[in-house]
Amino acid sequence: MPMENMTSPQCFLHTIPIDIWEDIFTDHLGVDDLRNFSSMCRKAYELAHHVKMSRKKTPLGTFRHVGQVSADSMHFVACAWPFVPFSCKLPYGRLPVSPVTLKNLVGLHFSRSVQQPAASADPMNDICTCISAQNIETIRIVANKIEDTGVRTLSKALNGNTSLKQLDLSSCGISTDGARALADVLQRNHTLALLNLSNNSMSATGIAVLADALGINKGLIWLNLDGAEVEDVGIYRLTVAMRKNSTLQNLSLEDCYIDYNGGFAVANAVTGNVSLKTLNLNNNAVQDAGATAFGAALSQNSVLEALHLAFNEIQGTGGMALLEGLTRNKSLTLLDLAGNAIGAGAAAVLGDVLQHNTTVKTICLGFNNIGDEGATAIASALERNTTLKNLCLMSNHITDTAACPLADVLLRNCTLVYLRLADNKIGIKGAMAFAAALKLNATLQELHLQDNHIPDLGTHAFADIPSHNGTLRILNLIGNDVSEATVIAFAKERQEGKNTRLDVRYSSAAGVPR
Repeated sequence: MPMENMTSPQCFLHTIPIDIWEDIFTDHLGVDDLRNFSSMCRKAYELAHHVKMSRKKTPLGTFRHVGQVSADSMHFVACAWPFVPFSCKLPYGRLPVSPVTLKNLVGLHFSRSVQQPAASADPMNDICTCISAQNIETIRIVANKIEDTGVRTLSKALNGNTSLKQLDLSSCGISTDGARALADVLQRNHTLALLNLSNNSMSATGIAVLADALGINKGLIWLNLDGAEVEDVGIYRLTVAMRKNSTLQNLSLEDCYIDYNGGFAVANAVTGNVSLKTLNLNNNAVQDAGATAFGAALSQNSVLEALHLAFNEIQGTGGMALLEGLTRNKSLTLLDLAGNAIGAGAAAVLGDVLQHNTTVKTICLGFNNIGDEGATAIASALERNTTLKNLCLMSNHITDTAACPLADVLLRNCTLVYLRLADNKIGIKGAMAFAAALKLNATLQELHLQDNHIPDLGTHAFADIPSHNGTLRILNLIGNDVSEATVIAFAKERQEGKNTRLDVRYSSAAGVPR
């Protein structure tokens, strides 16, 4: 699916690990908190940092346990979270193609939320019997504690198998022995294309064994090792495999305790790799040294399309070096640097790069303290850039000083589709500028201004947008002042204007300011 056609409600899962989100929704946030976007973001960031520092291990979570949170609140959160939709990356913790049920004789799907189709004293043997008897293409045994014993049984059934394409064993309690069994499968099986081992208990030794097999394997294109404790030995063997392997296209190492030495090693491996298109290193600690190495790698690599380095303790020096690498890069389309501290200086470097770069389509700089200076530099670059479609600048202390230039750019830029400025300090001047620009802009589809400082007079300026703009699909004003009169004006314009599909979001269904 093209990036510009992706929608945003599900994309907030991609920056904070899903198991942390389960903790947030079930234990830390009530309904009142969910209606305060700034509080939600702050608590999410603090909790993510706490989990990372404490090396907490939790199984892959879902949202089925959030009984105390209303459907409206969940919808609010999904719609409000402004991280950009990343089409190049696959949903971490899940296979990209949903398997069908056993009834269709194509896939097996067992999870703790789904009853297994037949009771048995040894369900793993039942699964293996199905694998031997049918041309099974997809197996998902998610959050079932089959552990190493079950994996060894499964691995024996897969020896000689030529039909299986997707195997999801996330949160199954797999450790080193299970990793060895799977490594044996990878050495012999060249049909398996997607392997998800996220949120298990694999040590560096287990990762090293898998990496050695990966160096031999010629079929795997997608590998998820999120949450593994790779350590130095695991990283070293993975980077050796990356130099040998010419088929792997997507590698996820989120929350794997990778420090700047590991980041440096991975970056060096990327330099000579000829197949990897998506690399996820979110929630690690590559810091400035690792980011600088990635800048050098990007200047030489011509294959990588998506790089995720969110929440990696990268500051100004590393940010500038990384972004300077885009000057010579001709392949990267997505860069995620959310949750770092690159500052205005690095944002200014990005502004220079965007004036000449013709490949980057999505950039996320949320939570980076770029301020008005950095945002203004990016706005200036968008005057000339004709490629960037998704830009996230949420929570960056942006005021009307930079909001006005960003709005003014919309009068001339015909490429930008998604603009996310949530949780900043934009007031009435910025709101008026955006309202005026939207009456003439014909390309922007989503504008997220939630949790700024816009008074009712500023939000009311958007009321006649449906009569002038037929392109905008989402206008998010949650957390700003919206009076009942403004709500009525929005409703009337949507009924009578040319843009009846515009989704205007505000804090209260009754239109009463919070």
